[in-house]
Amino acid sequence: MFNDSKPPRFMQPMNFATLVALARWHAARDGIPAWRQILEAITLRLLRGHSIQYYYFARCYRRSLRWQEKWHHFSIPEYDRLCDRLNPHRATFRFKTIQKCLFLQTGIPTPHLIGYLHTNEGWSSTGQRLCDANDLSTVLAGYVGSDIIIKDAHGSGGEDCHAFTVVGNGAEILLRSGRQANLQPTSSIFSLLASHKHGYLIESRFEQHPQLAALNESSVNTIRVLVARAARDIKVVGAFLRVGSPGALVDNTAAGGLIVKLDEQRGVPLEITTGDLCRRQYSQFPGTELRCADVQLPFWQETLQLAVETLRRLPETGIAGLDIAIGIDGPAVLEINTNSPSILGFASFDKPGRMIFKTLDLPLN
Repeated sequence: MFNDSKPPRFMQPMNFATLVALARWHAARDGIPAWRQILEAITLRLLRGHSIQYYYFARCYRRSLRWQEKWHHFSIPEYDRLCDRLNPHRATFRFKTIQKCLFLQTGIPTPHLIGYLHTNEGWSSTGQRLCDANDLSTVLAGYVGSDIIIKDAHGSGGEDCHAFTVVGNGAEILLRSGRQANLQPTSSIFSLLASHKHGYLIESRFEQHPQLAALNESSVNTIRVLVARAARDIKVVGAFLRVGSPGALVDNTAAGGLIVKLDEQRGVPLEITTGDLCRRQYSQFPGTELRCADVQLPFWQETLQLAVETLRRLPETGIAGLDIAIGIDGPAVLEINTNSPSILGFASFDKPGRMIFKTLDLPLN
């Protein structure tokens, strides 16, 4: 059984008792009968390689879905093979520091890069050493009063991401956490991060557009856009909005963020759901009085065009999932995923992957 207050998530293992409880939960909320959910989920697992968790994340229990739509969602192994073929250098672009340098060198709007913190190989964007606490203080002395983000250079799902305000106290540089009032010396912060073998990317925190901040102010709420390279051009496969939960720093669903389905032609929200396997629906954005009809994402066409242009500048890359934030002056790319971009995106777009690839004439084999 699962606790309604802590529903199962995609990456969590699921035993048969949890499967039965989840099937009954959805059946009681206008889903297909529990026995049929279990039969379908197991059939898709055996014949298509779909995970049971994906069945529920993609909301395959809905009465409105045809079996053909469920069948044509990508399985994780199938999608992984496709990405391996389309993105032969995908492991390289997983390193966020390389992403940032590529964005900056090719003119892709992105938050300001401060440096790469690493005990042996660290550097700042101005060429200074960035390998210990003293180096960190020296580099951040130029950012007093600024909000910064320090995040795992190889992280995913919003894990190991920290927000600070740089504070000057005479000759000493202190950091104030976005969630706490107390000030910490750079030596304390460095000691917490120094053992990480991949190091940390340090960048200026992006100031999002007021219309995005109104949905949840504590997180930078991003658009996940999946783009793919066809024979003659680059096409937008799908897009959805991610909104952090109240008080959260990141908007990732793994950290409790919400999935907002969009009208991809106009950039207008259509539906708000949780990012767990219950996929509860909200009538308005939590902590606000805003409903879907009250929101129009600014710079929408510019956001889609930026996603297309970013993939165009990535060498030998056929598919990518971009996290794009929207500021007062327009969109900017925060990160790009080429390793296994948006396998959950297809469920969030509410589009069976194989169907949409055929519709857009994208390569499947």
